[in-house]
This record gives sequence, C-alpha cells and structure tokens, in this order.
Amino acid sequence: MKNYRPGWLSHLHSKLKISIILLLISGLVSQCKVSLYMPISIDAEKSGTTLDNLMIGRNLYIEHCSSCHNLRLPQKYTATMWKENINKMQVKAKIDDEQKEIILKYLTAKCKE
Repeated sequence: MKNYRPGWLSHLHSKLKISIILLLISGLVSQCKVSLYMPISIDAEKSGTTLDNLMIGRNLYIEHCSSCHNLRLPQKYTATMWKENINKMQVKAKIDDEQKEIILKYLTAKCKE
C-alpha cells in the first residue's frame, strides 16, 4: 500500500464535489433549452416565416432572455401576452426591433390559443 500525503484525498474530494455541482448546474440549464420546442416546417407556415427564422428566434430567445431569468415556455402565454412581455423586455434584453420580431415569431408559433 502506498503512502499518500494526508491532504491528497481531501483535495481530490473537493475537486470532485465542485465537478459534480458544475455538472448538475449545466444539466439544469440545458434541460430548459431542451424543453423549448424545436420548430418544424408546419410552425413556419403557421407563423408566416421560414423555418430558419424560427430557429434564429429560438436561439435569440435563449441567448438574450436566459441571461436574466428562467425561460418561459412559449405555450404558457397567448400571442398578445408574448407581445406585451417582449415589448417590456426589449431594452433590458438589448435586442433591436428586427430581433424582437424574430423572437416573437418563434414564441407565438406555439403559443397558447
């Protein structure tokens, strides 16, 4: 049996704890991204835009909105509610009018009726 320095195991243990905590946090963050719907061609037709624009809207929504709060699922709000919410948050989210419209298209493609 090798002789180990007494602090070696406790140091490894601390690194392991930190790794586990970081893994759990990253899992929680990615879980929210996974639960957001991935647009399909029917959604693009319904919203009067392209599938590429809906994907851009999804990415913009994740990038700009998750930096301050948890993301809300699109189906939780009506189109009117989303429009009000995004109008209020535009300045805080640092998005221009074009980005706002793209995000809004994404959110309203699967919103509550």
